[in-house]
Amino acid sequence: MVKTSSKLVVVLAVLIAVMFVLPTILPLSNANSAGLAGNSKAKPWNAVMPKETEIPLISSLPKDKVSPKIYELIDKGAKSIQAVIIYDWNYRDYVLANLPQGSRLLKFASEVIQYLPLLGVELPADKQAIDKLASLPYVKLIAYNAPLDPKKMLQFIPPEKELYYIRDEPKTQAVIPARYYALPTDIAQEVNATPLYQMGITGKNVLIGIIDTAINPRHPDFFFPNGTSKIVFTFSPFSGEDAYSTYYDIYNYAGHGTHVTSIAAGSGHGQGQGWYLDRGTFYYVRASIPKGAAAGLAPDAKIAFFKLFPDPNLTPEPATVYHIAATIVQAVKVGVDVMNASWGFIGFDVDTQAVLYYAVAWAIQSGVAWVNSAGNYGPGFTTLGFPAAQESVITVGITYPINYPVPGYGGAVVYWSSRGPTYPANSFFQHGTDIIPTTGFLSAGRSKPDVVAPGFGIMAANAGFEIPTFNETISAFDPDAGNVFNTGTKYKTLSGTSMSAPVVTGIVALLIQAFPGATPAAIKAALIKSATPVATVNGVNDPNIGGAGKVNAGGAYQVLLKANKKSNFVIPPPYWADERKISPDEYKQIFKGYKILVNDITATSDTLIGGILLLNTGMLISLRI
Repeated sequence: MVKTSSKLVVVLAVLIAVMFVLPTILPLSNANSAGLAGNSKAKPWNAVMPKETEIPLISSLPKDKVSPKIYELIDKGAKSIQAVIIYDWNYRDYVLANLPQGSRLLKFASEVIQYLPLLGVELPADKQAIDKLASLPYVKLIAYNAPLDPKKMLQFIPPEKELYYIRDEPKTQAVIPARYYALPTDIAQEVNATPLYQMGITGKNVLIGIIDTAINPRHPDFFFPNGTSKIVFTFSPFSGEDAYSTYYDIYNYAGHGTHVTSIAAGSGHGQGQGWYLDRGTFYYVRASIPKGAAAGLAPDAKIAFFKLFPDPNLTPEPATVYHIAATIVQAVKVGVDVMNASWGFIGFDVDTQAVLYYAVAWAIQSGVAWVNSAGNYGPGFTTLGFPAAQESVITVGITYPINYPVPGYGGAVVYWSSRGPTYPANSFFQHGTDIIPTTGFLSAGRSKPDVVAPGFGIMAANAGFEIPTFNETISAFDPDAGNVFNTGTKYKTLSGTSMSAPVVTGIVALLIQAFPGATPAAIKAALIKSATPVATVNGVNDPNIGGAGKVNAGGAYQVLLKANKKSNFVIPPPYWADERKISPDEYKQIFKGYKILVNDITATSDTLIGGILLLNTGMLISLRI
């Protein structure tokens, strides 16, 4: 009886502490989702996720619970450490009650812990106290809240470097094209989106999320023809600044985000001149872009923009991995249908990967299709960035547009597009040790990317169009070339998987309009099943280079149209065990109601010839109808 009373006292003490302490130390979100809250997809972690022991990565977090970086910073004299505590969902209040004295919760922590078992906290630089916290059985990992570097994460190739990349292509005898660029409308035709437009499928009532640098909201392509803004929601996790910027800097400001957003969802309402690179003379020159020619893949979709990097002139704090987690929570709450992430990094440590994995997996389980740039780290294999390597993500590599004017290059995979398979097993690596189980389907290196899309020399919105420039042309090697290229015109060209990903994001928006109940798994399956086989400029066809092939919007529509459809389809628990009955060369979908984790295809080149064997007999695409 005494033992029972003691336990009751402990529990009551914890609850009282949480009731009185939380309101005073937890900041509230500054996001305003008024008018969109009815579309919220957000439910707590335990309502949408399978058992944690059955989720890749989460089932095998490192035994060393504290990030080595935390100890390193303490040894260097740090007074406090920003960390992200990953914990058992059922023990949130216990984690809060056992934080070391002097701990301070990070901004948005009160909101994030309502949905994710990720607690952002600034810990005192006390190894003993941190080790004591890590020793609690319900604490899984104390990850360093890593700062993010946009110059390493944004997946575009600076135009002045394109010459060197082209010269490194295997066919060195190829003539470098002179005046070349591709418009989004050219790309739409290449990826067979035109039949969908003819049916009135243009992205209406679909909310595309873009998590990126910043956006210039005054660009004409971010307005509908009636003059209303396509941007219906924005969020910035940084104090003192919003997601808008008219400054043209491609990294921290609006340059990259504006360009990416217009490829996915630009209205085409604008017209004017556009900078592009004459690769013969290596001068930037101008082209005239008519009205409608730069319309994005989903021109009638709405836009929710989420700022990823701060303006260093306004905000001294760096972007961190916890900022991404907080931003993802906002995106799911506001009802984003498909998220575009034209960023990632090949060098993230396991702690950063773990935090990203939790947040991205939860978003996809909640019904948000996630499209990610594969990266520009090729031509070596196992060069995927993260979260592109994550199994449920739609990972996109890059091809040259079909009209690229060099024989043998049009439609081919660009050689620096990141390649699979995931490495060493699921692309998680901890201090030289593979931390993923070595048995079961999820142990093998998985084929990535999933699909590829055109992304070289894409003409899209220029954030600095309002800043005047008097140059009609300028050498790419001129020290002032970057300032000139990013100003004075409505449009400009960029290349990279940063540009190919929003092509796929736009297509996903079209499919969601056509099939409003389609799950992320159904969308991904349709894209893979319908993709057109591709090869490198040397004719190499490998799923770890080109994935299932180039996206085919019309083909994906037909796959979904013809697929078996079920209402309230549920595989009785344990559904993960049911998944293991499916042979490894089939596409695997795991259903828990409408919340789905999707394993990637595990395939060899042979299984891709003549089309991929996906959605075999008995496999279902689940649609909410």
